[in-house]
Amino acid sequence: MCRGRIACYRRLEHERSGKMISRKMVINEARTWIGTRFQHQGRVKRTELHDGGCDCIGFVLGVADRLQLKDKNGNLITRHDRSDYGRIPNGESFKQALHKHLDEVPLAEVKAGDLVLFRFDANPQHIGIATDYIYGGRGILHCYAEARKVVETRLDEQWLLMADSSYNFIY
Repeated sequence: MCRGRIACYRRLEHERSGKMISRKMVINEARTWIGTRFQHQGRVKRTELHDGGCDCIGFVLGVADRLQLKDKNGNLITRHDRSDYGRIPNGESFKQALHKHLDEVPLAEVKAGDLVLFRFDANPQHIGIATDYIYGGRGILHCYAEARKVVETRLDEQWLLMADSSYNFIY
């Protein structure tokens, strides 16, 4: 949804131009969500006037919405939003939905801007956006319940051990 004439004009201009979305654009938009508090099934980015609230998939969908990202079939990614999941989502249906709408990328080939699905207790249930970490190496932007907000963390060995699969987020 557009807020104000300038924002609406820019979105319309973007849609008309058919401009390709770059990985840098995805990362830049995702970083504007840093600090947005964790809220199960939330979809709202923090602003100066509102604390917002999102979970890991709400964060990813929020970035997709702002950039009007499409799936591998040309449909807006946000069309696939669901709210029928618990605090611990069904990992297999989560993964099946990702496979249906996005192309899988080998974990060894993950690039900034790709999505990474993580396992907790052997169950794929957490997702984030891969980055070139601001302090060097690779990172992950995600709404992490333990941090209670959207954060960017180093994609270290611990996170890599939990990585289940990765997906192209830009078509």
